[in-house]
Amino acid sequence: MVLAMTRPTKNRNGTYLTRIGIPANLRDVIGKSELKRSLGTKNESEAKLKHPVVLAEFEAQLEQARRILASESKLTDAVIDNIIFTWRKEVSTVFSSQHDAINPYLSQYGGLIEGNSIPVQSLLEDIDQLKLTSPKLVLKYQQLDSILGDFFHNQLEKYQVVANSESVQYRKLLIQFGIAYIKMTESALKKKISDIDLVKQGAVFHDTPVISINARGETFSDLWEEYKVTISRREPDKAYKRLRDYSSAVSKLIKMYPKHDLASITKADIAAFRNILEQLPTRPKADIGKLSFADQIIKVDELSLKTTSPSSVKKQIKTISSVFNYAMQQGKILANPAIGAVSDIRQSITLDDEKGYSAAEVSSIFTSQLFQNNYNPIRANYGRAHYWLPLMLIYTGSRAEEMAQLYVDDLHLLDDIPHIHIRPARPDQTVKTDRPRKIPIHQHLIDLGFVEYVGSLESDGRLFPKLTAGNPKKYHRNVGKWFAKYVRRDLGIDRDKIKPLHGFRHAFITSCRERNVRVDIQNAITGHSQSDVASLYGRYTLSVMNEVIQGMPKCM
Repeated sequence: MVLAMTRPTKNRNGTYLTRIGIPANLRDVIGKSELKRSLGTKNESEAKLKHPVVLAEFEAQLEQARRILASESKLTDAVIDNIIFTWRKEVSTVFSSQHDAINPYLSQYGGLIEGNSIPVQSLLEDIDQLKLTSPKLVLKYQQLDSILGDFFHNQLEKYQVVANSESVQYRKLLIQFGIAYIKMTESALKKKISDIDLVKQGAVFHDTPVISINARGETFSDLWEEYKVTISRREPDKAYKRLRDYSSAVSKLIKMYPKHDLASITKADIAAFRNILEQLPTRPKADIGKLSFADQIIKVDELSLKTTSPSSVKKQIKTISSVFNYAMQQGKILANPAIGAVSDIRQSITLDDEKGYSAAEVSSIFTSQLFQNNYNPIRANYGRAHYWLPLMLIYTGSRAEEMAQLYVDDLHLLDDIPHIHIRPARPDQTVKTDRPRKIPIHQHLIDLGFVEYVGSLESDGRLFPKLTAGNPKKYHRNVGKWFAKYVRRDLGIDRDKIKPLHGFRHAFITSCRERNVRVDIQNAITGHSQSDVASLYGRYTLSVMNEVIQGMPKCM
């Protein structure tokens, strides 16, 4: 194997590193022309021990790139047509021989029957209206994949195609399959109406028995317990946050309908639940939260408490809807009663300048005692994270956790363009978009002594060794809480929309817009998903990004 023949090389400072060239046909997939990593040592024997491990990681990256490239070429237009044709043939054959059996393409509420395609129609409309540069586009394709993927993923295996919602051909498959799915629901609805009419005329069907749904009398509480176990198994890295975020809305629905059979919960029940949510106090104290909903609503009037905002109501209903979707996938219910329950609530748009710091606020923060007088937290020891972390965020626009989880060998300070390498190289490192990236380091950080700070640390250790990952595993969590209090209490920057560490990300993006920096280059630096298909090919050089970084005005 070619990689096995390579040897560690030295950089200009004598430190050994592993580097390999990427084959031309894989460069667009990986986004660079070579793979390179410092071995963190000037000792040849030690370098030779570390070298094979890094080579193995590089080979894994190349193999994944080969799979993606091969997959893209295999998902031709003809294969897409065949996948859809095969699915339609199988489904229509089953429908033609069934009458009273459950039809997953229909929603039934009492006497009302409708095609179960509203979520798919909504997503297709959103995709059609969104611009290619919209950050929401990737999410919409992922949501469409989560609804439709189970119908054809088994066929993809036959063609050796890897599902990738950022692939041009895979997106074409999602769109065309979505259109076919909607047509199938229309056909299913026509057939159901025809069957009902035939029954009214006296027809009797004997070939397919009626299937009883939810014969066990399962409640929403039972469903929630099963959902937690399933999500924890399927998505162990994301389960904690999702279940934590879902728990409030779920517990309220369980409180309202503790013993209702799952299949008996109707759209009317969800509408009543929404009406209650709109009248409940927002973030009630523990003693009020324990009361019945009726008594909580009384307390709202007595104490003039704020009620749940429309956006929060919408978010909670959508949470409930996600759990009902799981129930549908498991064949527990015919339809999702939460669909459409909050369609009249329009999402308010919060301007970025409300979430980010103004120029005056940036100046106030970086001229405060924290950055001028070597100020340290009184009751906690974060090392120097409370000082360097805000500075790194204002000059990179990165997410706080991306900086807090860095290791010393993620910093390439002696290269021609000093930069930070954000990558999931270790188990406690994650990248939100699963795309590693490099960010040049602003000269002001170097002038302030960043190189000397990094040089004082263990070469194989973490950049901020005093930060610990709690539960959830976020290294920035505790220092972020302290910094929030400092900004709000000591500096008086307490606008509702500000998230103190995250505010630097918005401030960086605002600066880029003011300097007319291209959106795709902004995204390459900040790690936002590139929604323009063309931007998924090629790469953004460090020199291009360095011009943007160095153009960021000094914060103090």
